[in-house]
Amino acid sequence: LFTESVYRQINTECKHLGFEFSRRLDGVEKIVIPAANWISPKFKFDGLVEQLEKTQIPVMMLGVGIHDMNTSMVSDIPQSTVRLLKLIEERSPALSVRGERTAEVLNKLGIKKVVVTGCPSMFYHNQVPYIDESRLQSPLSIGLSATRYSDDISCVEHEVLQRELYKQIRSDAVKLMY
Repeated sequence: LFTESVYRQINTECKHLGFEFSRRLDGVEKIVIPAANWISPKFKFDGLVEQLEKTQIPVMMLGVGIHDMNTSMVSDIPQSTVRLLKLIEERSPALSVRGERTAEVLNKLGIKKVVVTGCPSMFYHNQVPYIDESRLQSPLSIGLSATRYSDDISCVEHEVLQRELYKQIRSDAVKLMY
């Protein structure tokens, strides 16, 4: 969903590059990377950063976030992830991140050109979503589930829990207006 949302926001022809793209860059003027919760001590991006370092093409990353970590774990982030984020900072106006905690982690890594935009899927309809506060009966208390599977819960259990959480949010929360 977040990847499709990014494609919908680009007002020109897009060429899908895939994960091994070093030989498919003819005519490409800018690389746009829709991202999710990529910043984690567990994820390495050696291959991606090596491919990008071989080009001089501007690179933008939209919607990157932290995963399964807190801001005290900054020193545990793999060097390839830090190289990737710094390369993107050098070649783009700013990094689009999912939230304030992600911005804080990037600032601790020395990455200052950061803009909190949230998940790109919020802009699926090319409009900024908003909550109609006049319809609220009382303050909302909403819990959100992670999008990756955890090692300590089966895929089936995770799917059931996500579905139940979604139903609860839908029944208790205000309708998002576009």
